[in-house]
Amino acid sequence: MAATVRIRKLQPQIRVLLLTVLHDDEEAREGIASGASGYLLKDVSPEVILEAVLVVHHKTAILPESLLGLVGSATQHAPEAAALHDELTPREHDVLTLLCEGASNKEIADHLYTSESTVKTHVSKIMTKLGVTSRPKVVAHAYQLGFVGN
Repeated sequence: MAATVRIRKLQPQIRVLLLTVLHDDEEAREGIASGASGYLLKDVSPEVILEAVLVVHHKTAILPESLLGLVGSATQHAPEAAALHDELTPREHDVLTLLCEGASNKEIADHLYTSESTVKTHVSKIMTKLGVTSRPKVVAHAYQLGFVGN
C-alpha cells in the first residue's frame, strides 16, 4: 500500500494494478483507497490479467466481483447513498453508473451521446462531491455507499 501511495504521489499518471495471493477484504479496500486502479488475485488466468492491464491502462478501474460485494452494504449506508443521490445531477448519476461498470471516458461519451471533455467535467464534479481524488476511489466509494450495484 505504501508503494502505491508513493508511486501515485510521485508519478500520478502511473496506474497501479495490485496482484495478491491472499484474498483479504481489508487489504483490497486499502489498496483501492491508496490509489490502485485495480485489484486481482494472482490465481486468475493470464488472459484476465492481460485484460485487467488493458482496462487499467485505459484509465478505468477493475475490481473483482467478490470485492464489489464486500466493499460495503446498502443497508449500512442508505442515508449517505440517499444524500449522494440527491446531490448528483441525473447526468452525473449516469456517468457514475457507467464508471462503476468500468467504462472509459470515450465509452461513457459514446453511450451518453456527449463529448469526452463533458464526461471529464462530470467525473471531476463527482470526485468533488464524493471527496475523492481518483476514479478507482469514486468506484470504491459508490460501492461502499451501496449507491450502485444493488
